[in-house]
This record gives sequence, C-alpha cells and structure tokens, in this order.
Amino acid sequence: MRLVTFTHKGHTRIGALVDEFVVDLSVAAPELPAEMVAFLEAGIEAMVIAKDAIASGAGRIRSSEGVRTLGRDRSHGRRQKSVEERCRRRNR
Repeated sequence: MRLVTFTHKGHTRIGALVDEFVVDLSVAAPELPAEMVAFLEAGIEAMVIAKDAIASGAGRIRSSEGVRTLGRDRSHGRRQKSVEERCRRRNR
C-alpha cells in the first residue's frame, strides 16, 4: 500500500495506490481524517482502519479514470514509513 494525495473530478483527497486503482479513503473509510498530515498524525489506528477499508474493495477508482496524484512531500513519506513500520511490529 502506498498512500497518496490525489485529485479526481475536481476534488482532492487522500487514498492508497493498489495495483491499477486508487482507493478513495474518504469513501472507503469516511471516519478517517481527510488530509494526509492529519491521517499520519492519527497513527497506527488510522493505518489499521485504512488497511481494512482497502481490503473491503470500497472506494476503488481506476487510475486511468482521470485520477491525478499530487507531488510527494518527503516528510510525509518518512512519517508514512514510520507508521507502517510500527503497524508491522505490532502485528508480529
């Protein structure tokens, strides 16, 4: 799973790249924060909810259907890796 900020039909939101799809987390898990920094700051609990939402199949948009991912902020990438690593350790 790779977290992304993306724009689709004029709306910017957060999601996850999964194969040829972007999973719109505002649809798949509306209880999650709508902005990437807030999502990352929500920590392990948000990541677990996101992983479950992705597995549900809800909110999938084909990447070829006008989805545009936005530039990656290096600090977000470090935070994302840190949260994912904590999730992996917790689930061992």
